[in-house]
Amino acid sequence: ISQKTEGMGLGAGDGSGGEATAARAAASVDATEQTAEITDSELERIAKQLSGKTQVILEKRKIIFYLDDNIYRKGSYNLSQASRANFLDILSLLKPYGEKINITIVGHTDNLRVKQREPAQFIRNNFDLSVYRATRALEIAIQNGIEAESLAAKGAADFQRNSRSLSLIVTPKGIN
Repeated sequence: ISQKTEGMGLGAGDGSGGEATAARAAASVDATEQTAEITDSELERIAKQLSGKTQVILEKRKIIFYLDDNIYRKGSYNLSQASRANFLDILSLLKPYGEKINITIVGHTDNLRVKQREPAQFIRNNFDLSVYRATRALEIAIQNGIEAESLAAKGAADFQRNSRSLSLIVTPKGIN
């Protein structure tokens, strides 16, 4: 910065308040670097950190995390205590990148038909159930400090994965 500011006549002692301007410029650059787009190396670092906790697929500018199979009881959209702890561990590793990433939480079901019963009479089919699973996980993410603007929930029923589970798709901001 000092080389650039000297060339613009903002050097020290020139009477133009150059020192203060240079300090503001440096602070602006620091803030920009903190919110800049996530790098490929950062995405790789996230994938490596989480590879011991969940199945990880690293694609170009996208990471997909598959939580364990059958983490839900049949017909339920509430995570078990152990699965919730694993989900929270994953969120804690993603949280520092919150300004740089979007997280899509995808709910999955097995291929067994949903039986309508109390208290979940409003769940008509596996697609409804997968949406509730994703939405409930999204609520947990928000309660644990993940910015709502960075999150989306999606139901996939048993079309993408035949398992009572969740997956997370992490992409840089601005990439869907």
